[in-house]
Amino acid sequence: MGKKRDDLKATDLARKIWRQVGHCEAGKLCKSKVSSPQLHGAHIFGVGAYPRLKVDLRNGMSLCATCHRFYTSAPLDFQAFVKKTKYAKYEQPLRDKNNVPKVKVFWNEKLAELKDVLKQIEAGELTVDQARLYEDN
Repeated sequence: MGKKRDDLKATDLARKIWRQVGHCEAGKLCKSKVSSPQLHGAHIFGVGAYPRLKVDLRNGMSLCATCHRFYTSAPLDFQAFVKKTKYAKYEQPLRDKNNVPKVKVFWNEKLAELKDVLKQIEAGELTVDQARLYEDN
């Protein structure tokens, strides 16, 4: 089997960045009884329907496995939940980005950019929310 494609590596890295938040962002809605829930990087706009948004840092959040499964099976509930969060402000810019004519993505460059972002977050030089502010392509 060949090496993993750069676009898939970049998607995995975006999820890892979202998990750096360090907790389930469902907040009071989280029913997880685990003291340290396994965190997932959850896409707000799914990669199947919105492939252009799969590594956009505005398009994801940190959810525990339980909340991620729940919202995956209840997309209308997820949509209502997102509208009540800080992520609501990204909905229209993400929709607009998804509707522009396709621009070629150089995945090796995007992967390097995401690696640098993660390195800065892990070093305490940047927060996940700050990284989202620089997302423009």
